[in-house]
Amino acid sequence: MLLNGILLIFIVLIPFTTLLASEHLTKSDAQVAAAVYCLTYLALAVVWNIAWHNASHHHNLIDENIPESQIQRITREDLIAPIIGGVSVVLAFIIPIASIALILAMAIFYGITVTGGERFSRGSSFN
Repeated sequence: MLLNGILLIFIVLIPFTTLLASEHLTKSDAQVAAAVYCLTYLALAVVWNIAWHNASHHHNLIDENIPESQIQRITREDLIAPIIGGVSVVLAFIIPIASIALILAMAIFYGITVTGGERFSRGSSFN
């Protein structure tokens, strides 16, 4: 329950940090604005991974009919986000626009991998 609340806090922050980044990207404080934007996504990715680990560990909150191989594949895919988030935070202080582009690329990657194939077998779901 606490993890869901923390996850929602970072989701709610996304529009505000997006506005901050868009308004300051061409100004002298672009590095800070891009870093705040990327830090939001990094925090979101970390909390998501903790929540997923909590849900998937020993099938705590996932249907026991979901194969372990599928859970491991999702776990590996989800580990990409914190890595990209961390790289984007560092990149924000060097090339702010590139850090935001990296976050956009990550969003596109997850949009394709989640919608391009079913994460769970048909008929199965979270418990």
